[in-house]
Formats: sequence, structure tokens, C-alpha cells
Amino acid sequence: MLDVVAQTAAGLRAASDKCLNRLLEIEQKIEATSTLDGLRVLGFRLQECLQGLREQALHDREQMSQVLAPLREQMARSLKDASSFRLPRSLDALTGLEAREGAERALVEAKERGSPVMVAVFVVNRVHMINADYGYATGDHILTLAHAHLASLLLEEDQLFRWTGPVFVALLKRSAEHLPGTVETVEGVARTPLQATVQIGNGSVRIPVAITPMILDLSQSGSLDDLSQQIDTFIAKQARH
Repeated sequence: MLDVVAQTAAGLRAASDKCLNRLLEIEQKIEATSTLDGLRVLGFRLQECLQGLREQALHDREQMSQVLAPLREQMARSLKDASSFRLPRSLDALTGLEAREGAERALVEAKERGSPVMVAVFVVNRVHMINADYGYATGDHILTLAHAHLASLLLEEDQLFRWTGPVFVALLKRSAEHLPGTVETVEGVARTPLQATVQIGNGSVRIPVAITPMILDLSQSGSLDDLSQQIDTFIAKQARH
């Protein structure tokens, strides 16, 4: 399409140059003519040239309009496609889960749909102390272990996210009538013993991994800000333990 526009513009420029050359030729002849009859003849030629310029201008405008119309339509479609384009979702480098931004987006969408969803928050305890004592690689290993454990307990339709730091958030798509069973499942996380084996020099150390859960009913949690504040308050409380 751009090639067509370029070719059309080149053609218009060539036509304009031709008309200008004709005007310059008439101007030179006027300067060289001293007779009245000669001036009359050149006047007629000038009128013909001006008429040709008007016709050429109308032709050029129509031709350019025909060329630009599909280009405008194409640009409009491109802008529409660009406006509907979504940036790739932010993923956690360690677990491959969507990060907090993805969790908040999923919460808003579930809220708008009115879907029966329970929100489970899982805080992996003492990770900051493990990082300090054994290094961040060990802390990452603990989080990877916790992620695999949580994923094994959730249903296929549930969604698991890395909220922030040592915290995972899950959207459990279950109705209120299944709340007792859901609470039992979530609380079972805390009762399941987990251990991570860490190499220290020539030996190894087993580190117990504890996960503290909390469950919320999305329909009873108000706005996203209210829900996020509840989650962050719970996380801050666990961090003090």
C-alpha cells in the first residue's frame, strides 16, 4: 500500500513539473514578444495552460483520495487491533505462576461474574530466617517445595498465584455449600508435614516447612482494595511470628 502511495505521489509531482515548465515557457515567450497579436496568442495559450492545471489538480485530488481511502481503513483496523492487544501476563520467575497483578485481575473478573469463589492465602513461614541462615537458594528451594505441595492439593479448575514474597494465593471455585469441605482442605495444608533437605558442607540438614493458611469468601470481601488489605494484614501478622 505504501508503494502505491509513493508511486502516486511521484506521478503527481511529475505532472506538476510538466505544468510548471509550460508556464515558464509561456513567460519567456511573453518577455520576448512585442506585438499585440503575439500577446493575444500567448494569452490563449496561458488560458489553456491554466485550464489544464485546474483539470490536473482535480484529477490529482481524486486519484490521491482513491489511494488514501484504503490506507485510512487499514490504519483504523491496525489501531483497533493495537487497542485490544494485551501485554503478556507477569509471571514469577521462580515458580512460573502469575504474580500478584494476575491474582488481582482474576479476583476482579470473578467478582464481576458473581462466581462462587473462595480465596485461600498460604504463607510459608520463616522463609526470611531460612534465607539469613542458609542463603537465598535454600529459601527458593523451600518456596518451590511449597508450590508443588499446594498445587497437588488444588482442583484442576482452581487458580494458584504467587502473591508476594513467601505467599501464595489460590482462587477456589467452589460454592458456599461446599465451604466446610473447602476449609478442611485448606486447613489440611497446615497439618501436612513438609521437610526440605539442605546440603551443608559434607552433610545435610532437614528443615521443616510450615504453611499457615487463611480462607476468605470472595462474595463477602467487599472491594478488591478491601480484600487486598485483609490479605496483607494477615501476611504482616504472620511475619511477626
